[in-house]
Amino acid sequence: AVLVPQKFNHRRPQTKIVGGRPTTVQVHPYIGSLRYDSNHVCGASIISRTFMITAGHCVEDAEGYKLSVRLGSSYNDQDGRIIEVKRFIQHPRFNSATDDFDYALLELTESINFTKSMRPVRLPAQNQQFDDETVTIVAGWGDTSNDFDTDHQLRQVQDPIYNHQRCIEDYKKQDNEITDRMI
Repeated sequence: AVLVPQKFNHRRPQTKIVGGRPTTVQVHPYIGSLRYDSNHVCGASIISRTFMITAGHCVEDAEGYKLSVRLGSSYNDQDGRIIEVKRFIQHPRFNSATDDFDYALLELTESINFTKSMRPVRLPAQNQQFDDETVTIVAGWGDTSNDFDTDHQLRQVQDPIYNHQRCIEDYKKQDNEITDRMI
């Protein structure tokens, strides 16, 4: 899933799009489906013609797998364009136990021709701050809480941003650590 405050993307994928609704890749043209051996595993965001970004945990065990991305489709299992991943670069300090430094770059074997359904995400400026409870949109193919909804169609849900200190306190109750690299 991808969190987008207004025009920006900057949040770790979630596993559920709870309370969400179907959307299209024309609304979220930066999103693609990362695939291992032709099966969807995670979302990824276009950042340039030849690079995408995804969560580090999405490529953690990818050695020996054939990676590709499906772009330009509102579905993770049909339509659009499939491009092979030339290599992935997982953050060297990624920690699977804590999800710290949970980032990875995907270098593609071909350039993306930008269209209305394939464009780079507009990232926030470095050190840009957002007000507490700024309403954002999370988009992705995560599981839904409803068995009647498909997780093959792109979905979105509104979600507020909370300040770092509040997250530290809330997650401490669940015995999870929030680091400076997490949003």
